[in-house]
Amino acid sequence: MDCKEYLNMLSEKYKGYFDVNRDFVLLDYKLDIFAQYKAKSHRYFLNKSLSLDSYENFEYCLVKCFDEGINIKGPDEFTSYLIKAAEDIVKPNSSHMSSCLTGVIVSPKSFAPDVIKKAEKFRYSKDFLFTLKGWCDIRLILADLEGNAVYTNKAGREVKDNYIPFL
Repeated sequence: MDCKEYLNMLSEKYKGYFDVNRDFVLLDYKLDIFAQYKAKSHRYFLNKSLSLDSYENFEYCLVKCFDEGINIKGPDEFTSYLIKAAEDIVKPNSSHMSSCLTGVIVSPKSFAPDVIKKAEKFRYSKDFLFTLKGWCDIRLILADLEGNAVYTNKAGREVKDNYIPFL
């Protein structure tokens, strides 16, 4: 499987739940796929005119394919970009509950063990006003198309199966 086929597969998986944009530029960085999802929930008292509260959950997927493979600095550069993107995209307010950014690095070549180790150790979680205005987490996914393998950080484990190239 090559990058183009993998990106098409991801696009199809995202279409049912996300607003998908191909070749999207965010913060002067070209992404192959930018997908966003928003869910808003309300709690009512007796009828819909008496709303107790509401909350919003957001998910963003930022996918970048590195055709030439990725070096040891690649994950650091991409995770720095994801942190900047999180600061730019996430706008906490009183109804914001959670935002999750999933950064996906796709490579047609296998990743070096050092790159995998760095990715697995990456962590980012930010609370807004002691979680009263929600929180933001970043998942990091490495998709190895040559070895048909997926590596993630701890937060990314819950969605790992969605990124396996041959499924």
